[in-house]
Amino acid sequence: MSATSPMNGWDEGEVKKAIGADGREDLHVALLVPLGYPAESRLHPGRRDRAPTHQGADAVLPAGWGQVLG
Repeated sequence: MSATSPMNGWDEGEVKKAIGADGREDLHVALLVPLGYPAESRLHPGRRDRAPTHQGADAVLPAGWGQVLG
């Protein structure tokens, strides 16, 4: 049984089984490209809700931002 590699995030042995390259020690999986559609829809995959953090430019920029100095 292979363990998930901390460097690439997948189990190389399981990936090799899935692509029909099980037992091939001369091959290594360097990249995975996901294809197809997700099994479920998510409003913002991998993102937090913006409502509590998004307060507009006034919350981020200093007073007087954009005004000509001098």
